[in-house]
Amino acid sequence: MFILILLILVPLSLWPQYVRRERFANEQERRMFYDLDDWISYKKSRIFSSVTIGSHYIYFGTKDGGILRYQFLENYWDYPFTTSNGLPSNRILDLVYDKSTSFLWAITPGDVAIFNPASEEWIRKSEASSWTYQFPDTGDGNNSRDIPRERFRGRGELQNLPHFFANGDYSIIGDWILMDRHFQEFPITGYVRDRYDRIWFVINGFGIGQGDLYSQRADFYEIGLPDISPRTIAYQYDDIWIGGIGRTRSRDTRPGIARWPYNRSGWEYFQARWISHLPRDDVNDIAVDGDSIWFATEYG
Repeated sequence: MFILILLILVPLSLWPQYVRRERFANEQERRMFYDLDDWISYKKSRIFSSVTIGSHYIYFGTKDGGILRYQFLENYWDYPFTTSNGLPSNRILDLVYDKSTSFLWAITPGDVAIFNPASEEWIRKSEASSWTYQFPDTGDGNNSRDIPRERFRGRGELQNLPHFFANGDYSIIGDWILMDRHFQEFPITGYVRDRYDRIWFVINGFGIGQGDLYSQRADFYEIGLPDISPRTIAYQYDDIWIGGIGRTRSRDTRPGIARWPYNRSGWEYFQARWISHLPRDDVNDIAVDGDSIWFATEYG
């Protein structure tokens, strides 16, 4: 957990490349010195490219935060795969899980990599002296009412789903747009149906949705760091608070203070533009006093 704190606090553009600058010939040599979870990075993870389902995990490929992993048998978010633990890039163009080999394939702009669960390492094509791995067949597989199981479908195929109703403070409006209580709108860009007939949505600029195909209701969870340069972190019991300085200010960005609850699936964000008694959400320090949280801002 100590390493996790360091990775969040140091500017995000620096740490994911740090391990790559070590004098190792390839990823296999690096793994002789570091375990898979010795270096962990959490990034914004705001733009989703693909989803694939393995034997224990649902993998969410992002274009800005590597691969998010949800352990669906025990229902928890595991640490992500990023350049810190072997990926050639945090920009994932496509993900495919091969059931016959249990390999996870990641397609990035400049390389192809597979994750071998037996050795717990990423094997990159650019570093291999020979490449004997065969890309898995990505046929439609098992279809039911034009909603195939365990096959990612993009925004153009959302029309095959029945209408879903969002729980909590969210609404699904128009052409598969998620709207929050502040009337911010986020496009649902794809989905996958798992073996339990749950529908997993990906929402650009927001996070993840989980729906039941039969009740046609869905819960939505915000995921990832805000649009900030992190400066401080604090524990309140089992929860983590993260503060920093917002990079840009526009309707399409999500700055603010983040709370990462231990016993919930999503993150929480506190933004000055929505909270009248919070004059500023650029934070330089956080202090915890029991049930109270103190934030050091430019306004005191």
